[in-house]
Amino acid sequence: MRRAAAVFALLGCAGRPPLSGVGEASPPGFRRNTNPATVFPVEAREAPRHDAHNPLRDLVPGAPAGGGAAAQPTPETPAAEAAAGVVWEDPDGRVAPALQAFRTGEHALHVIQLGDSHTEGDAFTGALRRRLWARLGDGGRGFVPIAGDQWDVVRTLTGPWRVVRSGLRPSDAPDGLGLSRAIATSPDAVLRVATCTRCVGGRSANRITVYFRTLTSGGRFRVEVDGRALELVSTRGGGRYGVDVPDGAHAVAVRPEGDGPVEIYGVALDRSGDGARVDSAGIVGAQASHLLAEDWTVLTSQLADRAPTLVVLAFGTNESVSARRDPAEHGAALATLLERVRAAVPTATLAVFGPPDTELRSTAQPGTFIPAPRLDGVISAARATAAAAGAAFVDLRALMGGPGAMQAWSVERPPWAEPDHVHLTARGYAHLADALVEALLGPAPGAPPP
Repeated sequence: MRRAAAVFALLGCAGRPPLSGVGEASPPGFRRNTNPATVFPVEAREAPRHDAHNPLRDLVPGAPAGGGAAAQPTPETPAAEAAAGVVWEDPDGRVAPALQAFRTGEHALHVIQLGDSHTEGDAFTGALRRRLWARLGDGGRGFVPIAGDQWDVVRTLTGPWRVVRSGLRPSDAPDGLGLSRAIATSPDAVLRVATCTRCVGGRSANRITVYFRTLTSGGRFRVEVDGRALELVSTRGGGRYGVDVPDGAHAVAVRPEGDGPVEIYGVALDRSGDGARVDSAGIVGAQASHLLAEDWTVLTSQLADRAPTLVVLAFGTNESVSARRDPAEHGAALATLLERVRAAVPTATLAVFGPPDTELRSTAQPGTFIPAPRLDGVISAARATAAAAGAAFVDLRALMGGPGAMQAWSVERPPWAEPDHVHLTARGYAHLADALVEALLGPAPGAPPP
């Protein structure tokens, strides 16, 4: 099996030849979808296996690296609860009841994470998804956007589709929940999304939903499930088409009729019940302010339809390296985003993830790295904004070990960070996912004591 890893650039990445064959996947960062493509395949593969090391054990009960007092376990405060307080920061206790409801299984955990390239690659959110499946049950693969790397699912675009990614400039066209869409007018264009029968989760679904852009002069598309043609759907209203299916493995095909433009955001493969679900959508180079430029009429509707119980905003890396972005602007953008998300899904718990440790190549000393110049300010602004908004905050840099952790992670063998000192490897993201899940849900049954 080929190892899923790639070297990212901060605002893009070098292309790599496509991997082929069922049971394999594109590595994080593969093919940024910036140009029209005749064929754009993204196949699924089994989840990578990682060792059992958990960085959370180095953080509890002591104080996390990077500052902040840790909760001290007492007979009334079990270690797992103290760990949650350290990692999922909630200074006013406003999020505590919801976190406890997730921990006890009282509330299903349906997550939507919106962010930058750490989210786009799906190595981080994919690791979260698989760990939550293992702990809480399989709630389905969830929403699969058109663009960006997606694990544990089979997704292909064939024929004359044009893929449009969310713009990083105000002049670019806004998009919906997937932060991307595929446009076609030809009946030769086909989108296929299927459950991955060789993956550790997401192998079944009993509800299929196609999300599309409403167009006043739009065309129609045909939905096929397991080779059986269903309804002919008009894009002139509705914005989504959903159908219940028997619980099991399914393959979905979306075929434009050829009578006008069709623009598809993505397809969701869900399972009813209490199982976990993680939807993710990110854009390379994105900042929190870019998400504000999206079409919030569409985003609000789609967020409400997905009915998440936890929404995560994971930005900050690109703000931390921007000479033109004041950390206070990042905090203001996050505050507005949190207001809009809360208006769209009032019952959802909100969380902000601070960026991982980040370094830039030194121009003064070639071959060396320096800390991202605004990283401290960005993390402080995000923490303060989350606290003011009643959202949980997770300091990913502290989970890595604090300032300077990126250097240590990059020299691990096998490495936990990519050579760019901005992104992590699949192994590194898995370590963060381990810490987040253990802090939220407590140690897995049968896990060794810390």
